[in-house]
Amino acid sequence: MNIEFNLSDFDYLLPEDKIALRQLPDRAQSKLLVCDINNQKITHSYFRNIASFLKKSDLLIINNSKVIPARLMMQKPSGKKCEILLLEQDDNFQNNYSSSRSSTAQWKCLIGGKKIRVGDKFIPIQKNNEFFFEAEIITKNLNEAIVEFNYKPEDLSFGQILEFFGSMPLPPYIKRETEDSDKTSYQTVYAKTDGSVAAPTAGLHFTEEILNELNQKGIQITEITLHVGAGTFLPIKNDDPKSHKMHSERFSISLNTIKLIRNQIQNNSGRIIPVGTTAVRTLESIYWLGAKIVSSKKQIKHIEIEQWCWFELDKLNIPVIESLDSIINWAQSHKLEEIVGKTSLFIVPGYNFKIIDSMITNFHLPKTTLILLVSAFTGKNLWKAIYNEALDNNYRFLSYGDTSLLMK
Repeated sequence: MNIEFNLSDFDYLLPEDKIALRQLPDRAQSKLLVCDINNQKITHSYFRNIASFLKKSDLLIINNSKVIPARLMMQKPSGKKCEILLLEQDDNFQNNYSSSRSSTAQWKCLIGGKKIRVGDKFIPIQKNNEFFFEAEIITKNLNEAIVEFNYKPEDLSFGQILEFFGSMPLPPYIKRETEDSDKTSYQTVYAKTDGSVAAPTAGLHFTEEILNELNQKGIQITEITLHVGAGTFLPIKNDDPKSHKMHSERFSISLNTIKLIRNQIQNNSGRIIPVGTTAVRTLESIYWLGAKIVSSKKQIKHIEIEQWCWFELDKLNIPVIESLDSIINWAQSHKLEEIVGKTSLFIVPGYNFKIIDSMITNFHLPKTTLILLVSAFTGKNLWKAIYNEALDNNYRFLSYGDTSLLMK
């Protein structure tokens, strides 16, 4: 694989006092850095003015995934404590998060605690006589485990149980205890599909008033879903990013949205602007799914976009419209109204963007996959200039921080 760069090139000094610990009382008051990548011009504004930087012909794509209260503080009857962070529902165990048809659920989890073994059972530290809630370690590998949860009363869903016993899974760099206000502030105003264990943070700046203003201006807004996993926070440990194993995340996108994107590109109507790196990865994954359908001689049974699939597929130069048409035809032949799958797409410098030509994104941790994605879009030198400009102008960084609009 001929991708040559060192992770040290994507480092920068982030003072701790630049990390936002809480959402602003008014989300729309967040600062907005606007960068025209073609001429490298940077403008400073506030997110409340986002509509003035968008055109009637633009297509805005938001991630409607909803953060679940995935952090559980548990203990053994003997008192030994254990922290459980839900990652995703186990593929081999069918259960609807919102369904009350089952009193059992299995999830892939991260486990925090000493000497925790397979077969160990835990109950909540927070006791309540109205509920029975128990977690059992089914399999374990280092700090990852399959955990089976059993609960009563049976007419409740697993989601309702979590609402009582769980807390919002704030990122590890927010060094404070979770507060009741996080249930609202660490959630986009348009969140509706349960499943994320981290917020799609670029969307946190939107308010109902801003969405109404965009609608009144005639800007189209459509939704996709990508359930954000805890892997989004993981640093790249090796100086050669090609050795990094990218985390996999579940996504879904409606056939109508794919058609909307296809027509936007076909008619050269305007920009396609994803809100957040999660929406970026979903849209770009859709192109590679189409490329796989076009190039594959085998029937596609499971939709999974591997992290480096683009490196070989890009050499085929499959036109974007042909890729999207292949998905539409494939979905219609299978009578599907929605494409559901997993992606571990790893976007690094050298990547050739297929769908998007702008993005809204927050300011990210150094030496992470998110910085690599931003750099791939802006260019190696420009991302540093953008981040230096944000630091010099006292922008707030990371999940609860300010944001940027990067445009081509």
